[in-house]
Amino acid sequence: MSNNRKHSFYGRALLMVLLGVLLLGASLTVGRISARPEKVAARIAGRIDKRVKILDGFMEQMASSTQEWTHLEKFPDDMVVYRYVCDTLQCWNNRFPIINDDIRARMRVQRIIRPEFEITSPLNGVGEQLRFLNLGSKWYLIKWSGRDNLVETIGAVEVCSSPSEGVCENMNRKLGLKDNYEIFPIGLDSGETVFHDGIPLFCIHTNASELLNSFMEALLRWLALLLFVTAAIYLLACTRRWPQFFLALATIGCSYVLSHVWGNSLQNKSLFFSPALYAGQGLWSSFGMLIILNICISLNCFCIFLMRRRFLMLAKRNGRGAELCYSLFIIAEIVLLICYTVFSIRDLLLNSGISLELQWSRGGLGYSLMALLSYSLIMAGIVMLLYMLSPRIRNISGIKFKALSLSSLALVSLLFTAVIFSISLKMRLDKESSKAEVWANRLAVDRNLSLELQIRSMEDRIASDSFIPVFADLEDAVTLISAEVREEYFSNLNDYYVEVSVCSNDDRECNAMFNSKLAGGTPLAPGSRFFCNFDSNGRSSYAGTFLYISRAGKIVRMLVEISSKASKDEGGYYSIFNSGGKPGEVTLPEIYSYAKFIDGKLASYKGNYAYPTIYAEPFTLMDASGHESFRDNGYLHFINRVSENEVVVISRRTRGVLSILTSILSLYAAVLLMLLPLLVLRRKRNNLFRRTFKNRIGIMLTVTVSLALIVLAGVSVKFIFDRNSIDSANMMSEKISAIQNIIESRSQGLERLGDVEKSEWLNLLQDVAATTRSDISIFNPKGLIHVSTAGEMFSNSLLSCRMDGEAYHSIIQNHQRICI
Repeated sequence: MSNNRKHSFYGRALLMVLLGVLLLGASLTVGRISARPEKVAARIAGRIDKRVKILDGFMEQMASSTQEWTHLEKFPDDMVVYRYVCDTLQCWNNRFPIINDDIRARMRVQRIIRPEFEITSPLNGVGEQLRFLNLGSKWYLIKWSGRDNLVETIGAVEVCSSPSEGVCENMNRKLGLKDNYEIFPIGLDSGETVFHDGIPLFCIHTNASELLNSFMEALLRWLALLLFVTAAIYLLACTRRWPQFFLALATIGCSYVLSHVWGNSLQNKSLFFSPALYAGQGLWSSFGMLIILNICISLNCFCIFLMRRRFLMLAKRNGRGAELCYSLFIIAEIVLLICYTVFSIRDLLLNSGISLELQWSRGGLGYSLMALLSYSLIMAGIVMLLYMLSPRIRNISGIKFKALSLSSLALVSLLFTAVIFSISLKMRLDKESSKAEVWANRLAVDRNLSLELQIRSMEDRIASDSFIPVFADLEDAVTLISAEVREEYFSNLNDYYVEVSVCSNDDRECNAMFNSKLAGGTPLAPGSRFFCNFDSNGRSSYAGTFLYISRAGKIVRMLVEISSKASKDEGGYYSIFNSGGKPGEVTLPEIYSYAKFIDGKLASYKGNYAYPTIYAEPFTLMDASGHESFRDNGYLHFINRVSENEVVVISRRTRGVLSILTSILSLYAAVLLMLLPLLVLRRKRNNLFRRTFKNRIGIMLTVTVSLALIVLAGVSVKFIFDRNSIDSANMMSEKISAIQNIIESRSQGLERLGDVEKSEWLNLLQDVAATTRSDISIFNPKGLIHVSTAGEMFSNSLLSCRMDGEAYHSIIQNHQRICI
C-alpha cells in the first residue's frame, strides 16, 4: 500500500473521529441550553402566536359569511370555531366537550335536586383577549370576536387534554409542547409564564434532569458513537491489519457499554428504551438495548469477515491443528449465534407485545421491522462466517459451497423464516392461553367492581340526605324519593334498573319483603348497607336499606334495588373512551366467544360460536391442571375450570391455510430482501455489474420480480382496506336503518320531540340500545343533545352536547338521511 493511500485512509478516519468528538461535545451543551425555562417558554409563545394567527383567519372567514352553514376548508383538528347570530349558535367547526354552549344572558337558577348544576355556559366568560380555559376534558386557548353586535365568533386552540382532574396530558405538539412539560393555570405553580401579546396565559414547568436528556442531545450522542464505530471499521476495511482489528473490536465494545448506560438513563423518557415496550433483563433490558446488542454482534462478525484471509493464513502457517481450531472456532460462533437468536427472539415475544409476523403487529409495525432488520443482520453475520468456513468444507469434502450465492441466501432466509415463524407461533399460543386463563378468572367474577365502588362512595351521602325525610311526609312520597335517589346518585346507571321502595317501620309485610331481598346476600364491605345477590343467569344485583326519621317523628325504611338490564356487551360510547368496555368489565376482542357453564348448564355466553346448552363433548376434555386447549371444527377452544362446578370456555376461529401461507411468505420476502445486499461482497466492485448478457438477464428478472411483488402487495393491501371500509359502511348503514325503523314504529303519530317526556324517550332508547348493542343519542333540529342512553358522557363533559358539524350539515342542510 502506498504512503499516499495510507495517509488518506488515516486522514478520513481521523476526520470522522474529530467530527464525532465535536458532536459529543455539542451534546453536553445542547441539553443545558435547551434546559433554560425562559427559552422553552419563548419558543412555545412563538408557536402560539403562529397558531393564533391561523385561528384569527378562520374566525374572520366564519364571521364574514352570513350563510346558515359555513364549511371551513382544511380546518385543523386542534382548533374549534363557533359562530353565533343574535346569541344563537348557527354554525360550528369541531366541538367543545361541554354540556351547555348557550351564551344568552340569563338569570342563574339552581335546581333543588341537583344544586351543584348551573345553567350558565362556560363560554359566557370568554372575552376578546386570549385566555387559558378548561372546557370539559380539555384545555384551550380561547377568545371571542364580535361584529355589529349580531355575529359573534368564539375560537380556540387546543392545548392539552385533562382526563383526570389537575393533570394535563396529550400535549398539542403543534404548539411545541412535549409530554415532559407540566402546564398549570396562572397562580397555581411557580414555573415559567408563557405570554401572548403581553398577556400571561399559563405556567409551564420543566424538569431539568429530563431536559438534559432531550431528543437533540441523545441524537448527537448516538451520531457521535456511530462516527467512532464507522471510523474504526473503515480503517479496518482499508488496512486489514491486526492492530486495526483489535481497535475496531474495542471501539464496538466501548460503544455498546456507553449505549447501555445512556439507554438505561432514558428508560423513563423514551418508549424505545422503556420496559413498557419490552421488559427484558440483563443485556436485554429494553427493546433499544436488544437492537443495539444485535447490531454490535453483527458488526463484530463483519470485522471477523474482513480479517478472514489473515485468520486463514495464520491457521495454515501453524499446521493442521490450527486449521482444525479455526474450523471449530467458526462452527462454535455459528452455533452460539443461532442459540442467541432463538433465545432472544423467544424472550422478545414473551415479554413484549411485538410480533415478528408483520400482519399481526398491532400499532407496532415499525418495531417489528426494526427487530426483523436487527436479526437479519445477525443472519448476515452467520452467512459471513459460513463463507469463511467454505474453504475448509471444500478441502475436506470436495463440495464447492458458495455461501454468498443467491441460492444460499434464499436457503438461509427460508431456514430463518421457519425458526421465527415456529417460535412466534408457539409463543403466541402460550400467551393466548395465559390470557384466556386470566379472562376466565375475571369472567367468573360477576360482580361489577366499578358499580360497587360507586355505590360505596354514595352510601353515606344517601344515608345523610336531607330531602328524603322531608319527602317522606308528603302524599306522593315514593315518587319524590325515587326521583331524588335516581337523579342525584344513580343518574348515570343506564345499564341497570334502579328501583326505590319505601315503607314505615310498622308495616310488617313490607319489612318482611325487604328482609327477604337482603337475605342470602353478601355485604359489599363490613358495615355496608348494600348487599350483592345473583340471579338464575349469574348476573349480579344489589340491594341496600336505609332508615330515616321523618319530620313527623316516624321511622321510615327505604330499599334501593339495582338490577342489571339486558347486556349491550362492549358496544356504545365506552368502546371509544375505555378500549371497548366500562371500568371493571372484562373486554374480549371481537374474534373471541365465551361461555360459562354452572353445574353443567349454560349460564351465560357471548359471541358467534354456538355453544351447547349442556356441558358435554367436546368440552369435557380436561387435564389435571384445570386448563386445556384444543381444536375442533375450525375453532380453537380454551377450557378453564375456575371452581368445582363452574367452567369457562373461550373460543376463536383457527387461522386458515391461506393466512398461514401469507404470514410465511411475507416474512420470507422481508428476510430475503434484507439479506440480498450481501451479494455485493461475493465479487469485486468493478465486476459486479458487468455488461454481459447473463448479468443483464439476471438483473432484469430480479427487478421485474421485485416490482411485481411490490405491486401485488400494494394492490392486495389496497383491496383489503377498501373492502373492509365498504363492509363497515354497509354494516353501519344497516344498523342505523334498523334503529330508525324500530324507533319510528314505536313513535308513530308524534310530530315534535316535546310531545313525549324525556324519561319515556330514554326508556324507548334503552330498549332499542339493548337490542342493537349500541348507544343511541337523539339531537334536536338545532343539533343540541335531547336525550341519550349514555347521558353520563355528556354530563361529565366527555362528549360535546352538539352533533358533529359535518353530520349536522349533511342531514339538516343537505337533507341526507344518514351520515357515517
